[in-house]
Amino acid sequence: MMTKRKFKTSAILKLMIVIPLSVAFLIAVASCAASRKAAKTQKEILPAPPPPSQTPGSKEVPSTVFVVVEEMPVFPGGDKALMEFIYKN
Repeated sequence: MMTKRKFKTSAILKLMIVIPLSVAFLIAVASCAASRKAAKTQKEILPAPPPPSQTPGSKEVPSTVFVVVEEMPVFPGGDKALMEFIYKN
């Protein structure tokens, strides 16, 4: 019995107050964080704007995508003119 520690009643009372308050604080912080996260995800999503209308002066873009080009682009004057242009510039 002599090696057994005796707790003071004030220490036990403090623990009985501090532990529930700590748990309540943690629950309050967690609920606030959850409500903020929910508010961020519930933003109003606006519909996409309509596509621009074609004006009479604009060129119409073809709807097909080219995979292979029939005629490859060439530097005006050929490869020799290209090398001269690179050398000079």
